[in-house]
Amino acid sequence: MFADKPGEFAYPRELLLRLILMSVFDGGLSSREIERKTRTDIAYMYLAGMQHPSYRTIARFKVDYPDLIDESFKTTIKIAKEEDLVKIHHVSLDGTKIKAKTSMNKLTNEQQLKIMKQHLKESIELDEEEDMELGEESGNGVPETLTDKEKFK
Repeated sequence: MFADKPGEFAYPRELLLRLILMSVFDGGLSSREIERKTRTDIAYMYLAGMQHPSYRTIARFKVDYPDLIDESFKTTIKIAKEEDLVKIHHVSLDGTKIKAKTSMNKLTNEQQLKIMKQHLKESIELDEEEDMELGEESGNGVPETLTDKEKFK
């Protein structure tokens, strides 16, 4: 279980895993972007159960549980194929159609797994870049110049 601060309730691994898998399918978002989407994107709100884990919690989970994320991604792809949610009907070369659904399954799994690992790696690197730029700020708040009435005027 993961929590934002000591003494707060922890977020279930399943919740964090859902958010990270969704972000991988969206192209590998940074942890700050995932946190932002739990407040603005209906799909992420649903997956998070209307909870908003901090970017730091999400980033730690990515780094601490790469094997769990990897295994979950494999299982997700396997279930999608079993339910015919992922379809490869024909491969055509020079106008020749060859039934290739069975032979492409392993290739697709390996390609998708490589892509997922690359997206996860890029999102962790993006987290590190944002940490250097923003420090402990989440980047999701309203600037002080807009919240202070005197400065706003």
